[in-house]
Order: sequence, then C-alpha cells, then structure tokens
Amino acid sequence: MVAGEAHSKFEVQISYCGRQCVLPQCAAQAAPNQNARKGEMLFWLDKHGIWYSSSMTKAELYDLIKMHKPQYETFAIDCLLAEHGHRLIRLSPYHPDLNPIKRIWGIAKTRIAEKMLL
Repeated sequence: MVAGEAHSKFEVQISYCGRQCVLPQCAAQAAPNQNARKGEMLFWLDKHGIWYSSSMTKAELYDLIKMHKPQYETFAIDCLLAEHGHRLIRLSPYHPDLNPIKRIWGIAKTRIAEKMLL
C-alpha cells in the first residue's frame, strides 16, 4: 500500500495496482447530487478542471457533473483483492436469495418467538 497525500482532513487517496482508489469513508470524493448547493457544484467542477459558464443554472451544472463524474467508485478493497487475483462481487443488501443470513435470522426470530409464547 502506498499512501497518497491528504487533500483535506476527510479525503485520502491510496494507490493499489497502479490505480487511484478511494477509501469508502471519504465522502469528500463524492460528486454533488441534484440537491447540492450551487457553490458545492461549482467547487466540484473547479476541483476537477471542468469548464462551465458563470451564467449556467443549477440544473445545467448538475447535467455537466453527471457527464463527468465516474460511473463507479473504485474502493481500496477492490484494488487489494484484484492485486491478489480475486474479485469482489457486491450483492443487493436486502435480497434474501443472495444473502442467506436473512433466512437464517428469519428462522432464529421465529424459533425465539415460539419459545417466548410457551
């Protein structure tokens, strides 16, 4: 692991396998959403060196941000696993077929409820 420089107290980038990776807790990296203030959008565009006109509306700025923001974030764990020949597959957090722990907790809750009624 090679640590990069800290751009602010909330933003740290590290480099694995030749790619810049973002630590998941670094909210400062995230692109502004449509509810962000215009100043935040302008700051993000300036930070990424993207040209914009001062007369653009907030909706136009957000369209510009959507065109230039990365489609997927790359987290440090993805790079670390790729470096060792593995791939991380992210599952839907609430899908019972893909997360068997949901079924197990359901069974456990049912058994506890049955014992509490006796």
